[in-house]
Amino acid sequence: MTALPGPAPQPGGAPAWTWPLDVARYDRAADLSPSEREHMGRLVERFAAGGRGWHKEARPALERLLHPLHDTLDHLGATITEKRSYTVRTTVVCLLIRAMHRHGRSFWAFSPEDWHEMLSGDYYAYVRQHGVTANARHQLIAVAYLLCGFDGLDRLGRLAHHALAEKVFGAEVVNAAIAAVEGDLLAWGYTRKGNTVALRAAFSETMLAQRSPQLADLAPATLAKLHAEADAGITRRGLVLLSYVLVRHGQMTEPLGRDGQTARKGEIAHRAAVEGVPEE
Repeated sequence: MTALPGPAPQPGGAPAWTWPLDVARYDRAADLSPSEREHMGRLVERFAAGGRGWHKEARPALERLLHPLHDTLDHLGATITEKRSYTVRTTVVCLLIRAMHRHGRSFWAFSPEDWHEMLSGDYYAYVRQHGVTANARHQLIAVAYLLCGFDGLDRLGRLAHHALAEKVFGAEVVNAAIAAVEGDLLAWGYTRKGNTVALRAAFSETMLAQRSPQLADLAPATLAKLHAEADAGITRRGLVLLSYVLVRHGQMTEPLGRDGQTARKGEIAHRAAVEGVPEE
């Protein structure tokens, strides 16, 4: 399992952001107990026969595996109080039970290939594998990411990175960080037109790659790697804009170039709103 990063110190005495879940408090044993194997097997047989209900001994027997899943799904907003969320919650748990039964180990011990096999290379492959009612791919990705350090997002096809980042880090945290960066750009004379969507997509993808929603945690190498690998022009544009902000904050020495190379400092001019206005 990939080690999860600790919070970085924040400037100005601001409280450090912390990982949403304390995985150290869970029983993360890789092996399934005989009881867990038995009750998983009974559930999988029931699911295969079209049954939905759980036998009464199943939940107590699987509690050490269900507990972290339920905590994570609560964090993601997939609660039991709303019908669609309840369906998403049930789908995630049932798919993981099938996968644990098939692999013969707990999800804590899943390899990157195990996760990729379950999550599939894109949404359509996921639906073909699990059925049209398996509408919980984002939540399943988030479970792998938050609990098990899964970092293979680049192998999962096109993702709605902003929506996924909102689930993982919290919508309020993500959108406040994006708004702060957008505010910097507006103050330097950039307009929202053509830039807002690009910045939101790029910053969200960078947060997920860096495993932090805070600008102060973003590393130049992360931006450069994403820029070099980006297929969409709008993502590359957003990453270039984000690199301008990091330069202004002293986190990068030079901004990214639109051609994929690092631009020379002298060729990047941030235009303030008053530029060109003669002094009185």
